[in-house]
Amino acid sequence: MDWETTSFNKINKNISFIERVAGLFRSTIRNRRKLALEYIKKVKPKNILELGCGSGDFAIQLLANKNIKKIYAFDIENTAIDLANKKRGKKS
Repeated sequence: MDWETTSFNKINKNISFIERVAGLFRSTIRNRRKLALEYIKKVKPKNILELGCGSGDFAIQLLANKNIKKIYAFDIENTAIDLANKKRGKKS
């Protein structure tokens, strides 16, 4: 979860110094998310499949798009899955 936090510029003082520095070099991840959002707005898909959703931030952000009817978001990391479920108000 530290990786996701530093990848998307979230401030968390509990993260190690090394992880904070590494987060400064993850601009490509942020750029891919921005490009994906622009593409989704342009294409207007009805369903989205996100593999490796982490804590679900991107999927939750996509819910604001009224054209999208269903979002399928998956991850293999139990901590990430638990956090995503909490964010959407579901018990794991």
